[in-house]
Amino acid sequence: MSTPLSRILELVHAGRPVLVHHEAGADTTTLCDKLEETIDNSVVATASCHHNPLAFDVMWWGASSQSARRWSACKLLIIDDVHLLTVEKFTDLNDSAKAARQSADLFGGVPVVLIADFWQTPPNTQILFEYIRPMFPDIVTLPSRIQDPEMARVLGHVRRGHLDYLPFSPDRIPSKKEVTLLSAVDATAMNDKILNALILGGCTPHAFVTSTLVEGSAVSLRGIEEIDRCIFHDQTILTLCVGCRVMLMVEYLPSRGLVQGIRGTVLAFTHPDGLPLVLFDNGVEIVVEEYSFGMPRYPKLERIRMPLLLAWAVALEWVPAFSLDNAIIPTTRVDAEMMYTALSRCKTLDDAVIMGPRLGQTGRIQALAEMYPLLHSLQ
Repeated sequence: MSTPLSRILELVHAGRPVLVHHEAGADTTTLCDKLEETIDNSVVATASCHHNPLAFDVMWWGASSQSARRWSACKLLIIDDVHLLTVEKFTDLNDSAKAARQSADLFGGVPVVLIADFWQTPPNTQILFEYIRPMFPDIVTLPSRIQDPEMARVLGHVRRGHLDYLPFSPDRIPSKKEVTLLSAVDATAMNDKILNALILGGCTPHAFVTSTLVEGSAVSLRGIEEIDRCIFHDQTILTLCVGCRVMLMVEYLPSRGLVQGIRGTVLAFTHPDGLPLVLFDNGVEIVVEEYSFGMPRYPKLERIRMPLLLAWAVALEWVPAFSLDNAIIPTTRVDAEMMYTALSRCKTLDDAVIMGPRLGQTGRIQALAEMYPLLHSLQ
């Protein structure tokens, strides 16, 4: 029996576009890495902009001689988290490829692999799925990494719009250090409130300018702002103190498990540079240094940032592809339409604490339920 990877490669070598559908917990990062290793001149990008944000910059891929050379050299375009794109953004990228390669074929004839979890955040995903489905007759399904049968069962009910199966546990205490999933505004407010309480309690704050441009020029600012907005959510100053909960926002040191979404606690600050010493939840203790981002559109530019965010709370829109341990999901702040996205960040039900009043069905939950028969046929 062929594996998903071998089937995808078979289709790519045959010149056919591939749509890869997966559920929560599928290992799409490894899939992207293996495809990139196997086929030279592959471009990997994610619509959530955490892997290569400038790959979706239409100016970078636009109609110019330099862009035409990029498109000509590209042997495979892999777009992960494509469900986070709008139809308009997808169309812009497709049209720029056609123009650069002077071809009416899909993406100008560049083989393309789209990877998506279409269960997330309807109705945008439903609209996009209906739009791209006729262009991608070949669909490969990735198996989920969620091994907890009870979690799989509950997620299945949530996808159908049956929220009465959610395990509400208002009195249970998480067994590990928890993170609360909120909206962006609420997460920022909660983080600031706890940080200020620690500072008022005597903890010395350390402020970092979270972004530094090396060898830059005014023309680079648009691309740089794109990185800042997509990855660090317009954060310009990062204030930490001993005891802060933080989250890595990049693949910092994968060989030691320091990947996007892992959280830890600041233990101290080094002297004389004042960098944070962080004990991560996987037991790794390390001084976190500034992280350098390459700028594909401006090869002479380099962006340097502190790759951390405060993480007593995180916004759902910040962690579309992360796995979280012991997430608190307050139903007073995370409504029914986002429950699948929130719950699927956890690997087991023991990692999720759903607190607050029980949720009713909404229009967007109903839209998700209506998508289920079509997507279920792909599993």
